[in-house]
Amino acid sequence: KAAESTLLRMRQMLLSRDEAFISLGIANPRLRSDAEERKIEWNESHDSLVIGVNTSISEKMRTDVFIPRSDERLLIDLERFGMNTDAAGAEVLLRINDAKSGEALRVVTLPVAAFASAAAMAVQELDLGSIAGTAVFLSADFHSAGEKWSAEVVDRYAVADETADGDMEKAAHIAAPGRPVLRQNHPNPFNPSTSISYSLPEAGQVRLTVYNLLGARVATLCDDWQCAGQHDVSFDGTQLSSGVYIYRLEAGGVTHTRSMHLVK
Repeated sequence: KAAESTLLRMRQMLLSRDEAFISLGIANPRLRSDAEERKIEWNESHDSLVIGVNTSISEKMRTDVFIPRSDERLLIDLERFGMNTDAAGAEVLLRINDAKSGEALRVVTLPVAAFASAAAMAVQELDLGSIAGTAVFLSADFHSAGEKWSAEVVDRYAVADETADGDMEKAAHIAAPGRPVLRQNHPNPFNPSTSISYSLPEAGQVRLTVYNLLGARVATLCDDWQCAGQHDVSFDGTQLSSGVYIYRLEAGGVTHTRSMHLVK
């Protein structure tokens, strides 16, 4: 049976203050028991809302309602990154909320001062036995501790083979046999430069471009015939403003895109 692809979505909270920057990404929320695993969807009704205008961080960073069983645990793929946060007193909060009252039934506190300067992916597991049978939802929020931070929420995507275990980091390296692979840039977030890598199963014409969120092309990193194998390209954002950028690989008759975040 040929493997099918699944699009994994990571929702990222991006926070900045002076020279400090914080990124918290949540991907693949799911309920797991010994017998099965159930996927939890993001709350799509909040996708178009704007933080500070008609919604809060926690409303953007929230899932649909789910009802855990007594034998199930909640698992999420959690990516943390921090830059110049040693003196920060702020915290990121993961909450399990009652769907009717909005009350927080469980809270996990993540001090941002402990976020590493290299993006780290880990699986966070929560035992929900005490609230089994209750309609709840997962949300992430931010406690500023009196500090002034600017915030935004963005999405990242990765394509995973159905044989993968759903891990966002592993998904970045999986593709169908005989097809080009575009990997997540590193470091990400970055300032001012980052490396983009991709592999080609066979020689051919390759085009690698970068766009801003308005759809304007800001760089063409490659537009040439390349041999099969691994390729690494450096992207310099010195002349660009902070923000999310999309890079696109066109090769072998297919197109792959990913997002990256420039922080100055």
